[in-house]
Amino acid sequence: MKNIYGPVNSRRLGYSLGVSIVPQKTCNFDCIYCELGAGQKKTAKPDYYITAEEIIEDLKYFFASFNGKLDFITITGYGEPTLNKNIAKIAKAIKTSYPQYKLTLLTNSSFLDIPEVIESYKYFDVIMPSLDAVSEKTFKAVDLPAENFTASKMVENIKILRKNFSGLLELEILFCDGINTSIEELLLLHKTVKELMPDKIWINTVVRGPAYSYAKPISNQLMESLKVFFGTAVKPDESKKGKIRLEELLEKLRSSPMDLETIKYYLDLNEREIEEILFQYEKKNIVKKEIYFGIIFYRGL
Repeated sequence: MKNIYGPVNSRRLGYSLGVSIVPQKTCNFDCIYCELGAGQKKTAKPDYYITAEEIIEDLKYFFASFNGKLDFITITGYGEPTLNKNIAKIAKAIKTSYPQYKLTLLTNSSFLDIPEVIESYKYFDVIMPSLDAVSEKTFKAVDLPAENFTASKMVENIKILRKNFSGLLELEILFCDGINTSIEELLLLHKTVKELMPDKIWINTVVRGPAYSYAKPISNQLMESLKVFFGTAVKPDESKKGKIRLEELLEKLRSSPMDLETIKYYLDLNEREIEEILFQYEKKNIVKKEIYFGIIFYRGL
C-alpha cells in the first residue's frame, strides 16, 4: 500500500485517508514550508504516473481489514497530485468504488486549468486549492515555483475552478512569519480572495519541520487575527442578502466579526442607517469595534 496512508484525524476533514498519486516529491513548487523536505528537481509538466488500477488495488487491500471511522478519501500526498494526467480516471474509480465516502483534492492550484484536471472536478465533493501570496515577489519567496508559474496564473486557475466546480471550494493559505505577512500583502490577498468567492478559508502556518529552516510559524495572536480578517472574504450566503434581521446579525457578530461592507450585504439598509445602528449598539455595549490590518470590524458582545 505504498500509495495509501492514514487515516488521520484532520481538523479540516475529520478522519481522512490519504491517497498519493505521484512519486515522492514530484512537484512544480519547492515550498519553503514543505514537510517533505527541499526538492531536488521541480517537475513542471504533467505526465502519466500511478494508475487508477493501482490505487483501487491498494484501497481494496486497505479496506479488507479496516473497521474504523472514515469521513473522507483525500487525493494529496507526496507531491502535486494534478501533475498526474490519470487524475480523472483515479477520481472516478474511487468515487465509483467507495461512494459512501466524500472525496477531496488538495492542490497547489498550478494545473487546475488543464483538461484532465477539469474533467476530474465532477468526482470531488471538496477541492482545496492553495494560494499563499498574490504579489509575484512574495509568491516566489514562499512557493519557490518552477519557471513560468506565477501568482496571477494561480489566481486565474482558481477562477476556472470556481466557474466549473459545483462542490465546495475551500481555499488554503499558509503564512510564514515575516515572509507573506506584510500589511500590503495581506490587503492584496484579502481583496483577491474575496473575488474568488471560496466557500471556506483555512488559515495555516508552519507546524512540522519545514523544508527551509527560515520558514517560521506565525504567532497565535496573528493567526486569530487572520482568521477574523479572512472570514469576510468567503462567499456570502446569497439566500440571505438583504434579509437578515438585526437580532440575527448580532448573533452572527458574536461568532464572526464583520466589516461594514459585509454587514451591508446582509441588511436591507443604507450605509448611513447601518452606521447609526452600530453607533448606538456601541454606546450600549452590544458591539465593539476591532481593527484588523487597518479595517474596522464589529464584534457582538
